[in-house]
Amino acid sequence: MSHCIKRKRFSLLKLAIAAASSFQLFVAPANAQPLEVVKIGWPAGFASNMAHLTFGKELGLFKEEKLDYEVVSMQGTFPVIQQILSGGFDTGYVGVETVVNALQPGAVPIPLRFVFNYARQSIWEIVVPEASPIKTLADLKGKTIGIAGPTFGNVPVTKAALGVVGVQPNQFTFFTVGTGGPAFRAMTTGQVDALNLWDTMHATLEATGYKVREISFPAEFQGNPSHGFAVTDDLIKTKPEFVARFGRAIAKSIVACDANLEECIRSFWRAYPAQKPQGPENEAMAKELKILSARMKKLMYFGPGEKPLMGSFTDQEWRGVINSLKLGGVISVTDLPMDKLYTNRFIADFNKFDRADVIKRAKAATK
Repeated sequence: MSHCIKRKRFSLLKLAIAAASSFQLFVAPANAQPLEVVKIGWPAGFASNMAHLTFGKELGLFKEEKLDYEVVSMQGTFPVIQQILSGGFDTGYVGVETVVNALQPGAVPIPLRFVFNYARQSIWEIVVPEASPIKTLADLKGKTIGIAGPTFGNVPVTKAALGVVGVQPNQFTFFTVGTGGPAFRAMTTGQVDALNLWDTMHATLEATGYKVREISFPAEFQGNPSHGFAVTDDLIKTKPEFVARFGRAIAKSIVACDANLEECIRSFWRAYPAQKPQGPENEAMAKELKILSARMKKLMYFGPGEKPLMGSFTDQEWRGVINSLKLGGVISVTDLPMDKLYTNRFIADFNKFDRADVIKRAKAATK
């Protein structure tokens, strides 16, 4: 066989191998299992308090569960609930008081149950300027309280808290101020006497250099959860594995973010570059750390002796929520079926991961 023929055969062989490789590269994506997308309703604008989602995605924690996510911002809790019920969202970050209110006489039933205890301590706060004469909740009698909007979950909670100290709904005024800059201006210009927003929003205000003082809620409200991820009974029945994988991805992402707050924040900036504060990065990071730290304390809170099981609820926590709403005059019936409010059915699945490995990967992610 001549050298020329051998060279031609070798060239043809290389072409065949290359073609086969190209074919394999082409068909591989078609054979790969696509990721299921979890549609999540978020009752506020995007901010770094949701950075655990972007960090979890970057670390592959959602992909490990064969999931991706889509977050949609809404103005308040009730629009989120409406979308979950209509099938527009799979789940949402929702205030726990909603299902309690829905089980009251004459209320419209909401066939939702909470599957994941997300904000394990209440995010709702009331703050006043540091120099304000307002010292207690009772001092808010006759005052104007700034809220993000009437559909936000703090409204019934704050009414309940004020009711406990004897301040009735006709003895104070809720005034919608929105969030961010407009809300802060309402406080700094004296348009409102107090702000009733949430932990990270107030931390954002403080990060600007404006000093505020938190007004304590009554003891009955201390340690109560405020938000969780709720799903329809139909989703629990028809796609339990989907619920389990979503909760596990969330649990891993929270643990990862807590282990490396700075890189968690950077992941949020990479996902939403318009949300990165202007100015030197070290100054922006210092501000964002204050904000995210305020939220992570709530997400990672566990009471004395409580097992650190991500997503878990207890009957005692729900009784705290129910009793506080009753004391404030927001609800009348307290003997409610717990299995209509929440389920711990998925807690073992949510926590079926190597926490030490997730923390190790999070810490190694610094770029």
